[in-house]
Amino acid sequence: MDPGYAFSIRPAAVGDVAGDGRPEVFVGAQDRKLYAWDSQGGRLPGFPLVFSGRLMGGPALADFDGDGALEIGLTTERAQVWLLEADGTALPGWPQQTCCITNAGLAVGDLDGDGVLEVATATINSEQDFTARVYVWNRDGSLRPGWPQALLAFGFSATPTLADVDGDGLADVIAGGGTASFSPTGRIYAWRHDGTLIPGFPIGLPGGQSIELSAITADDLDLDGSLDLLVGSHYGLTSGPGQVHAFPLNVPYDPTALHWPTEGHDYQRTSRYTPPPRKVVVAMVPALNLDHPPGIVTVQVTLPADLTELAPEFFLTGVHGRPVRLAGRSVGPGSGGRLRLVQFDGPELASLLRSTLDPVPSSVRLDISAATQPPLHGFTSVTTR
Repeated sequence: MDPGYAFSIRPAAVGDVAGDGRPEVFVGAQDRKLYAWDSQGGRLPGFPLVFSGRLMGGPALADFDGDGALEIGLTTERAQVWLLEADGTALPGWPQQTCCITNAGLAVGDLDGDGVLEVATATINSEQDFTARVYVWNRDGSLRPGWPQALLAFGFSATPTLADVDGDGLADVIAGGGTASFSPTGRIYAWRHDGTLIPGFPIGLPGGQSIELSAITADDLDLDGSLDLLVGSHYGLTSGPGQVHAFPLNVPYDPTALHWPTEGHDYQRTSRYTPPPRKVVVAMVPALNLDHPPGIVTVQVTLPADLTELAPEFFLTGVHGRPVRLAGRSVGPGSGGRLRLVQFDGPELASLLRSTLDPVPSSVRLDISAATQPPLHGFTSVTTR
């Protein structure tokens, strides 16, 4: 980056914004500049872009306007939110203003299930009214009904998380922060897409622990089929060790409703929005008799050769709608294509197989076997329908 006050505290964003089939790298820095390089390390023409405030949150890449190309979203310390074309031109309706300074970046996802993306961010509390706010906009820059949400004597400094924490199949807005005091208390809030606070929230952290610059991660930590929330905390102005907290939620883990589940969107920290896997029925499998002590059930998915390069992901859901515990996964070559071998250790076998393929070819085959006694009752091989 340029000499001077140029450093970054957030993940870089990686994606093909130029449309040349190769990814570019974008970094927001505290010298008020957005830097961009091609895959060989050369600076992109027109970059860095200069803004009126420091870029505290990292950039986010997504097809905000639905034209099939990636655009760039970012926040500045001077309370502005920008959506930009690849050449730095602002999209219609942007920038938008927030109440006050923000350290957070943007979270992107489809909150109401209409196929159109929304944009969320959070702020530190205002010097005027000591109130922090969480914002959600439509892609045209208009505020969503029910937003912003305001909290007195509170502050958010991390990017929100978008995941389903109430089990309705739609992503919710999750944000963590702390009370504005010399003995801060950390809390995690969650709202539905219309701004309704979800029952069971806020979740409080132990005394003295606060959340700062640590985004919430939503995942199934213990592989029990239910969603968990994870976050790091610190002791604020007092001395003491930081902690990592894991909160179990009594809602199904649904990968199809994870739109922005962690800092940087994914565990590669690309900060590039990709839609979660769609709910596509591949095969309906009659419930199998697993009333005896559960064993290891192996589900083998055989793909035709022309789908090998797609490497689609598959997800299995229990007969009562809850995901079955994943005990292990391996990928290897198979006749006619790629095999995904998934083992499940649970009281019931899956009745619904979900996939990122849409539509699913009829040549996909599902084979089921188990090392259990007595033998399983039901189909051991089914095709799509």
